[in-house]
Amino acid sequence: MNKKEKTKIILLFIITIVVFIAVTGFSWITTCVIIKLITMCFGWNFKWRIATGIWLVIYFIVQPIFSSLIGRNNNKEIDELKEIKNILRWK
Repeated sequence: MNKKEKTKIILLFIITIVVFIAVTGFSWITTCVIIKLITMCFGWNFKWRIATGIWLVIYFIVQPIFSSLIGRNNNKEIDELKEIKNILRWK
C-alpha cells in the first residue's frame, strides 16, 4: 500500500466517523425536541437528562429490536417471492 492509498483510507475513516456523529447528534436533538413539545403540551417540567435517557433507551434497546423484526419479515417475504417464482418456472 502506498502513501496515497493510506491517506485515502484514513480520510474515508474520518469522514465516516464525522457523519456517524452528525447523524447521532441529529437523532438526539430531534428526540429531545419532540419530548420538549410533549412536556409543554401537558405542562410538565422538561429535563435534558430525562430526554437523553429516553433517547438512549430508544437508540440502544428499541431500535435494534424493531430493525431485527423488520429484517426478518423482509427476508421471509423475499424467500416466499423466490419460491413462487421457482414454482411458476416449473409450470
